[in-house]
Amino acid sequence: MPPVGYLLWYFPDTVEFGESLPTGEVVTLPPDTLILKAEYLPELQVGANDLAVARHRLAGEHSYAHLLRIVPSTDGPPFRSALVYARSTSEEVDRVRDWRLPPSQQPHVYRALGLRYVAVRIGTNYSWESDAVFGRLGYFLTGVSGPSALWRVMRIEGDALDRQVVTLFPARLPHPIAAPDFTKVADPLRGFLEQHFDGFKRAVAGNLYLDVVNRAGSLAEGILEYCFALAGRPVPASLFERIEEVRKVIADPSRPSNFPLSAYSIVLADRIRLLHQRIQHANRAVQGQHLRPEVGLSAAIDVSELMVEAGLGHY
Repeated sequence: MPPVGYLLWYFPDTVEFGESLPTGEVVTLPPDTLILKAEYLPELQVGANDLAVARHRLAGEHSYAHLLRIVPSTDGPPFRSALVYARSTSEEVDRVRDWRLPPSQQPHVYRALGLRYVAVRIGTNYSWESDAVFGRLGYFLTGVSGPSALWRVMRIEGDALDRQVVTLFPARLPHPIAAPDFTKVADPLRGFLEQHFDGFKRAVAGNLYLDVVNRAGSLAEGILEYCFALAGRPVPASLFERIEEVRKVIADPSRPSNFPLSAYSIVLADRIRLLHQRIQHANRAVQGQHLRPEVGLSAAIDVSELMVEAGLGHY
């Protein structure tokens, strides 16, 4: 009897996937079963050249890429969970008659050549499990759109059949937010910005609009601090004072040439400040200060634009 829960079959003649039955035959999977080809990349291999090579490997019709069979995730969007399958052999198997066709058009059981894939189990030597054990970052590439098709490995678990279930998080969220570039920022400010941007991404992904505003306020403070330090100017304490100081620097005819902010930056930072101020009132509902979710989420666009203005991000 075949290990029913562990085998997938790909049939090149009909371009579809099947699964083994306890009797040994293979039955076609429903067409809405989501199975993705994937290439694993350690953190040090997510540069442009390595991504190009991995995309080329994925493009092969009969590539030796791993397969991710998407299953329901307990974490909710934008997380996704998947069973991982590895390419094994090619062999002929008995296929059950296709239920989509009339019985007269083909025999009840027929032989067909299939590519055999085996579910990866917990405790293997695959690199993504080894990287996870040692706390190293790793990603599965699932498409051709560069960083937008990269999924970070967040957790690896074994189900009741000891199959690997990987939980993945998108390296770049499908939201209109800028990708950060804090490499030019000195510590400890760099660590502050990275910490709050990580929380900001999670808040945007989960539509946690109050947390989006809170994180945007912290990021705006850090971005303005970086700009003042870049120009050798003292850094005021509060976001309001920093915005006012930006006005003075911009209005000064002898402003430093390396000061990156503009009048547009002031508008962005002030919008973030006002939204942040609005949610600070504990009795805001009584005072009519309730913030609609879509308004709170707009802070994601404002802080993204502010990052780009300051040279700390790009789209």
